[in-house]
Amino acid sequence: MNRLTVFMPVYNAECFLEKAVESILDQTYREFDFLVIDDGSTDNSHRILESYAEKDARIILYENEGNKGVCYTRNRGLELCQTEYIAFMDADDIAPLNRLEKEIVFLDSHQELAGVGGIAQSIDESGEVIPGMFPLFQNPDYIKANMMFENTLANGSVMLCTNIYKKHGIRYWDKEFAEDYRFFSEYLQYGKIGNLNEVMQQYRKVSSGLTQTFKNRKDMVRKQASDEIHKFWFESYGFCFSEEEEGILLKCFGEDGRTESEDELRSLYKALSSMCTQAETIELENSAMIKVVCRKQYGKQVSKAFWLWE
Repeated sequence: MNRLTVFMPVYNAECFLEKAVESILDQTYREFDFLVIDDGSTDNSHRILESYAEKDARIILYENEGNKGVCYTRNRGLELCQTEYIAFMDADDIAPLNRLEKEIVFLDSHQELAGVGGIAQSIDESGEVIPGMFPLFQNPDYIKANMMFENTLANGSVMLCTNIYKKHGIRYWDKEFAEDYRFFSEYLQYGKIGNLNEVMQQYRKVSSGLTQTFKNRKDMVRKQASDEIHKFWFESYGFCFSEEEEGILLKCFGEDGRTESEDELRSLYKALSSMCTQAETIELENSAMIKVVCRKQYGKQVSKAFWLWE
């Protein structure tokens, strides 16, 4: 029996699907199950997948009865996986050919960790590299502390130990946005995840074509999801903030959040100081790392305070 399952949900991905599939089938590490779930695609995705499945027995192809959504499909994949490790893959991305080998060797040699990811390099629709990479943090303790403020894991680069999410019943939430951020946040309550300082995913950025009205609604729903995740972290650590402190933290650490005045910047400093003090008082295991992260996050907010120069 193989030790690893690569899981890829698919929905209407015909334009980039072949490159994604081939980047997995051509991996230097060969002994894995390739679990693919087609979420009711209406383009040629399923026919493309069937043609690959006929030629490579590692592909295990399922199809949802209609379009169920990404969270339903991801949860179905978690349940179907029966191997020691699961590696996530997206249908429009490209995996470097040594990704699986690098990650499984890393996890085998770091038994104290429950997962590993790596750097995501952005590419455009034609496959050309876009400057800038994410994330830039490798230390597992830093990753966990920083996840309270922002997602520090690139979903399509991550390999996890399946026993963690199976034992604790961790699943993707049924919301429109940030499903990976919420899933990893809960997973990190039971195990640490590190990042390799290498590109483990080429993440394809495609134009959305959204109308401004839909974009505004999307931004609002995304903000609500982000706030809920931040509150989850505050509660999991046992932090208790005043209404003012929680408000400024949620404002600044939502997507593209920032202060808008000197008073808000001062309030943010007060809230982060309260967080550091509480972490020491509660005697959190990673209180020192929380303090490091708070300093860096405050510095980022100062750099985004454009009103300082107006």
